[in-house]
Amino acid sequence: MRLKTTILTAVLSLSVVCANAASAIQFENPGFETGGVVTIKANAPDYAGQQITLRAYKQDDSLDYTDFVALEQQEIAPDGSVEMVFTIPEQKNGVSTNGTYSVEYNVADGTRKKALEFEYINFEFLLEQLRLVQTAEEVKTLFDSQNTVNREALSVMGFDMSLYDKLTPAGQTSAAGDFITMSDLAVDSVTQFISNYGKAVGVALLNKSLIADGLACTNPVYEGTEYAKETDEFKKWVAGAITAQLPVTVASIDSAYAQCKDVYSITTCLASKIGGIISSKTADFGFDKSSRWSQYSNMSDINRGMVHDIMATRFTAATDSYAMVVSAFESAVAEVASFTSNSGGNTGGGGGRSSGVSGGSKTGVTTSSIQLDSSLVKEYYSDISGYDWAREAIHALSDKNILSGYGDKTFLPGKNMTREEFVKVLVLATGVYDSAAMCSFDDVAKDEWYYQYIASAVKAGLVNGVSKDSFGVGSVITRQDMAVMICRGADIKGISLADSGAQLAFTDADSISDYALPSVTALCNAGIIDGMGDGSFAPAGSLTRAQAAKVIYQCYFSN
Repeated sequence: MRLKTTILTAVLSLSVVCANAASAIQFENPGFETGGVVTIKANAPDYAGQQITLRAYKQDDSLDYTDFVALEQQEIAPDGSVEMVFTIPEQKNGVSTNGTYSVEYNVADGTRKKALEFEYINFEFLLEQLRLVQTAEEVKTLFDSQNTVNREALSVMGFDMSLYDKLTPAGQTSAAGDFITMSDLAVDSVTQFISNYGKAVGVALLNKSLIADGLACTNPVYEGTEYAKETDEFKKWVAGAITAQLPVTVASIDSAYAQCKDVYSITTCLASKIGGIISSKTADFGFDKSSRWSQYSNMSDINRGMVHDIMATRFTAATDSYAMVVSAFESAVAEVASFTSNSGGNTGGGGGRSSGVSGGSKTGVTTSSIQLDSSLVKEYYSDISGYDWAREAIHALSDKNILSGYGDKTFLPGKNMTREEFVKVLVLATGVYDSAAMCSFDDVAKDEWYYQYIASAVKAGLVNGVSKDSFGVGSVITRQDMAVMICRGADIKGISLADSGAQLAFTDADSISDYALPSVTALCNAGIIDGMGDGSFAPAGSLTRAQAAKVIYQCYFSN
């Protein structure tokens, strides 16, 4: 039975095959050190004090050896131990010493017996061969499949030669040439040689349309994320996107991959994230070179949000380049600009404050003076159709990263908000987040996600607890508590709530708690809230996510 062991050092790799002889002498696996030093040890207690001869030699005669690599006679120690140390040179007669070696011994009767054999691979010699190459043909000779000794050494070092073998002769020549061009043969380390080899062979594979192999081999990295660690979904998509950019070179593969990553990120994100990508990647995509860039830059936040909505509807699985994204951008800007012009003005202020927080049942409520064809609007979330009265607010707050949806692209507009959830949104909307703030409610643990938001809100004077020791975590926030917090936030932001002269005429006005009545009255008079569809305010009722978005946007962000 042949036992193979691989030993790696800084510059030396040794592959060992060992077979114990069927005798009283037991040989250990060889020991190896950098520089080709080999140690052979055995235990022969039955032959203590007798002479033993050990021989080590290469099994073939390709090196024209005239003698053994090692030949040693010694007396076996009283405890039966035997040790021979010898050095295999890097080369002999200009030829690599890599290969299969045998160790034999004889004791007493003079009969030679095989003790073991091992495969020797010396990185130093191979590195020297790599440093001496000058042409692509010389690299191809070094990598040639017929050169089994070098090929095994290269494989042990980390070169995936199976990928090189998939290339045509022309592809191998191209890869070999790129390898030389990228490498500083005098100083590059093994790691750098392997990296250069991977990119050179990978690019050749890509241009042969072996996309999966090519990307795996080049393993491009962009913004700290390497291809090998990407999702299967992205890998499947990028195969088509890279194909559209072929042919690529070693100089262009990184930029080609960067384009794929950027395009994928903008075409698969929520519409609320598109603005951030446009802002951070303006030059990469070339948005600033577009004839529509100035027009977009001068739009209000709301109009730009509409541009992002429309862009999202124009993206498909076939959108795979910067140019295609910019084309969608230009088309969307033109659409919004046309609607703005036809409506007679800028929509930055929205449609006024008359809609308030009605719960969605009030008719005739608009979210802006532009009424886009529904076919042009892609919702940020998959479940807010039917919430037209809150769409503008939900989109605008999502753009500002004040509100967010869930992992499945839902927003759950009708879901009731808990006190801690509402406080988080309020803290972000008013800008009072304080990483150093502290609070001491019994039900607000420091290791919970909401601790810092509640602590910030308490420090800023936005909220109190339901009691001295309890904040009320997990409880839904009531509509009258919402009104109190919203008014406190307006004070913090320096917003003066205009008095429209409206009268507090809710059918259940008598049910509004004394502590909340001034705030409810102020928001009603300012046109920010107008109650439920049945004429009531429902002060003790719960607040939905859509209602929270509407009132926060109306009070803090709608001019």
